[in-house]
Amino acid sequence: MCGTLDLFKAYLDAKQREFGTAQERIAAAERTHLSLSSMKGNFVEIGYGESALIKYPDKRFVLAKAIDYDLLISIYDVNSFSLFALRATRQIDMRKTLYEFLKKLRNPNLEIRAIGMQNLKEGYGNDLLINIEQAYTVLKPKAKLVEVDLFGNETRHIAIDAKTGASVDVLLYDRFYKPGELNTQTSLEQFKNITAQAKA
Repeated sequence: MCGTLDLFKAYLDAKQREFGTAQERIAAAERTHLSLSSMKGNFVEIGYGESALIKYPDKRFVLAKAIDYDLLISIYDVNSFSLFALRATRQIDMRKTLYEFLKKLRNPNLEIRAIGMQNLKEGYGNDLLINIEQAYTVLKPKAKLVEVDLFGNETRHIAIDAKTGASVDVLLYDRFYKPGELNTQTSLEQFKNITAQAKA
């Protein structure tokens, strides 16, 4: 796993600061853009509470549109081009799912990415962060946290590439977004109502 920095300590350090009041991005590289049409249907889309397991070249991307108050966690195996991704809407016990994913892999070399959420408010968000720490704890020493992109007031449209493991910003309308276009329109109350029956 040499060559890839483990950013988990940087994440814990960030939690000691004014964490959750503005976007917090910790990553080794900038995220690139990709138009939805260029993905040519070669993706699996997941919504609130849903997950997907894909392997390149069977499928290339896991797509998560309109991430707002939820949290996208991706776990990518560099050695097998296998990708597991989950959109969590609350704290969940992922241990069984993660162990099952590990059993499918030979000599895993895992990268964890965590993307999403809005600025923390009273009664929201801290339970979601526990999912990041649980995934890291269960999967270490076979995994590194390589990207954290949390908080802010914008909705994200993200794809995870099963060929490289990288996250990309998806241009849904095949153009760059206008100023303010991604500002989240969903209220926390609406999110809670929508996701009350979600799987995760």
